[in-house]
Amino acid sequence: MPAPVAPASSAADVIRAANRCLDRLRRIGLGLYLPAVHPEALDEADRTLTAAAGRITFELESASASRTVTLSKALADVLAVRRRVAAFGRDERRRPIAALDRAIDRLRVVPTSSALRAQLCSEAARACGFERVHVSAVQDGAWTVIDAFSTRGVPTADALLAGIALDGSTPERRCIEEDRPVLAGPGDAPPSALAAEAIGPAYVVAPIAAPSGLIGLLHADHHPTDRPVDRLDSELLGRFAGSFADVFERASLGERLARQRRTIIEGLEREAREAERLAGTELTLGIRAPEPADPHGRGIDERRSNVTIDELLTARERDVVVLLVDGASNAMIAKRLVITVGTVKSHVKRILRKLGAKNRSEVISRYLELTAPD
Repeated sequence: MPAPVAPASSAADVIRAANRCLDRLRRIGLGLYLPAVHPEALDEADRTLTAAAGRITFELESASASRTVTLSKALADVLAVRRRVAAFGRDERRRPIAALDRAIDRLRVVPTSSALRAQLCSEAARACGFERVHVSAVQDGAWTVIDAFSTRGVPTADALLAGIALDGSTPERRCIEEDRPVLAGPGDAPPSALAAEAIGPAYVVAPIAAPSGLIGLLHADHHPTDRPVDRLDSELLGRFAGSFADVFERASLGERLARQRRTIIEGLEREAREAERLAGTELTLGIRAPEPADPHGRGIDERRSNVTIDELLTARERDVVVLLVDGASNAMIAKRLVITVGTVKSHVKRILRKLGAKNRSEVISRYLELTAPD
């Protein structure tokens, strides 16, 4: 019977299961030529188990009946462990993608572009599994580190890198021209001497590029560990940089629209105040015409005393006066009549003039006189 296959909790568990399977093959006279896989070598485990399954299948073609039973059980054992290796490998490949997607979801709810910049390096490191991440601005044919993050608190290169020229075929120039992440190091694109000294001999660099243009560069590596950067690192950093560019551009556009909206609203409010001021201003040539003389020789105050309040004031002005008599303030009158305080003030000025009053007290007194029953 093949050994039961328990769920794997780590790559080491999977590798140990593969080695135990190979040991069982050796005990039945198979697999002695197969190398024992070493820890963390999932791809090697898959290749080794595939070769073992092929060897068993070949021997089954000429095996005796009793040997066939043994080989069939061994084949089932190998295939079960191989499925376990493959399943764990798929999960391992999905895990960083899922972590990256979660990081981008977190960044999507960050309210401002400045806050996004502040979280960029730390989110990139955690989402993609890097030890260090640097972000650089690109200007005038050179790149300059503007922020950095290290999961272990090790020194970063921000103090050493400033204004590095995008010359020749450096990884930075290639990633911008080709709009893709580039592996920097021996056998790939050699970094500049200063970048190699400050960041290290091997790293990944990816462009943060939006439709509107280049936003910056991301450098990432596994320093201070000995783990080299690889194609998966490159793929993850490139995907993160592209997603971040979209989020950052959307936030920046939202901020620009908000600023424009505020400017428009402030302009409209100024226009409304000016229109309100003009609406409450009497249009004259600058010289007030004298009131016509009364044919009966009566003075202005006497003439006013012989007219009704309805003749002196408009309906709206009468509404204002009634509220003044009740002791209402300008703000209270504005709220009751659903007009602005400025409009109330304009009405009060005209009421003072029409009633020949100097202040509100005289307005109230004059109103009471004009409305008193005969």
